[in-house]
Amino acid sequence: MTRIFIEGQELDVNQGFTNQLTYSVDDLNNLDSKTTSFSKTIVLPGTNRNNKLLGNIFEVGNSNFTVDSDKNISYNFNASKSAQALIEMDGIQVMKGTLRLLEVIIDEGYIEYEVALFGELGGFVSKLGAKKLTDLDFSSYNHTYNITNIANSWDSANAGQGYYYPLIDYGNVSSPTNGFFLKKNYYFTAFRPALFVREYMNKIITGAGYTWESSFFNTDFFKRLIIPNNQTRLQVKRNRIFSASPTTTVDRGNAITLGNQVLGSFTTLDNKTFKYTGATTFNGTINCNFVGTWSLPFEPISGSGVGRFNLYKNGSLYANGFTTGSFFSTIPAIVGGIGNNYTSENFSVQISFAATLNTNDEIKINFDNYSGNSIVRLTFTGNSVTVDTDKPVFTPITLNETVTVSDTIPANVLQKDFFASVIKMFNLMVTEDKYKDRHLVIEPYVDFYDLDRTTYHDWTDKVDRSQVLKIKPMSEINARYYQFKYKQDGDFYNEKYRKQYAEGYGDRIFDNNLEFAKETDSVEVIFSATPLVGYQNEDKIVSTI
Repeated sequence: MTRIFIEGQELDVNQGFTNQLTYSVDDLNNLDSKTTSFSKTIVLPGTNRNNKLLGNIFEVGNSNFTVDSDKNISYNFNASKSAQALIEMDGIQVMKGTLRLLEVIIDEGYIEYEVALFGELGGFVSKLGAKKLTDLDFSSYNHTYNITNIANSWDSANAGQGYYYPLIDYGNVSSPTNGFFLKKNYYFTAFRPALFVREYMNKIITGAGYTWESSFFNTDFFKRLIIPNNQTRLQVKRNRIFSASPTTTVDRGNAITLGNQVLGSFTTLDNKTFKYTGATTFNGTINCNFVGTWSLPFEPISGSGVGRFNLYKNGSLYANGFTTGSFFSTIPAIVGGIGNNYTSENFSVQISFAATLNTNDEIKINFDNYSGNSIVRLTFTGNSVTVDTDKPVFTPITLNETVTVSDTIPANVLQKDFFASVIKMFNLMVTEDKYKDRHLVIEPYVDFYDLDRTTYHDWTDKVDRSQVLKIKPMSEINARYYQFKYKQDGDFYNEKYRKQYAEGYGDRIFDNNLEFAKETDSVEVIFSATPLVGYQNEDKIVSTI
């Protein structure tokens, strides 16, 4: 007797469809076409029970609101979502997974439902969909980027979880001597947060609503595997990409010197002119808050003198900060000689410039003449100049800033591609647990099959020797050569290795020496290899990107 259950409720079935079930050994060459236990189309009668369990979906004029978190059954049934299903034969569970409604047939009032059932692994792949690694929640690992947290991450007890700061040579991260970078003492910029492969796998599986078990995932070897940061610079996403303070004094007609900068997307040689280094066009605001005192260092030539702050872009006047009147009192004519102590006054000015900058545009802020020709000197106190974007952008991080771990994860990588590549890389088998719902068992191929002969079931007496026996000695051997490849990368050392050896770093071709197989089977993962590079007279062999 065959019984089908949907979300724990039994469906009415037509008997005699047991030959429509297919049981499969795992095939992980392509996770999207992952072979899992499945059924051919099963036709269910439109009984009162089935109509109710399937939400009377045959009534095309009906509509109802469904809640994804509730069981997909009865009034809450949604044909676009999978429903948990189970098949029993003579009281023994033979398959569990998900049910999909394919079609409803109505013939003169008689109703039939065409459905198909898929093993749980098929449901797992469907749950991953188009989700990316950046959709995973690592917010609990956000931390301050400082030397203490970098060093603490090296504790071996944390292997397999949390964040880790490996030593990786990203270029320009060691001390230069005579134009050469010594690969001995490394700057803090050589350390960027990485996440463990095991934690990626755990969050991918549990995020899809599944649980897992794997002795391989709990080995010291697997716990140590990490995915390094692959950005050009370690960056954080923020609206403010520049912050600085005017220093000392400035005379009218000169550019303002800005010290104590947090440069973000800018570079400077003289602290007066700043070059925008962002990769995309900047649209935002340059905010100035100038506070201090003005004074006359010399005798005024005319009766008054005022000034204003101007923004220059690529040497040309871009915008001015003068709005209504002068930003400080008109300077009166004073009789006296040079060197007399003229009166000074306080000033406070807040100015915002709306700006658009392209890569390599240069800006500076001048204190320029507006009227009169007296030399006016400003002495700044408690000032700031900031640059804010309309939309958050990635800018290089500095010490003691907060690392948002999700921003350091490789972008645009699908979870299903990551999962499949790990499975391929270590030749793992993934099966659904026979008894636990949505529970995956993941083990290496060499451990998947039981090789203990004492546990074998002897089927010798079940062989029908009256029939012709056919044995294919090489039935599963289709290729002689097995080519294992990392994804090609264009960084310096990967490219150099490929040009020198005509193969990718870490690639391998295995020859099984079988004479009757001629084909080549290629297995490629989405990961790129990280070359190890050593230098003369240095004992470190360093991963290099």
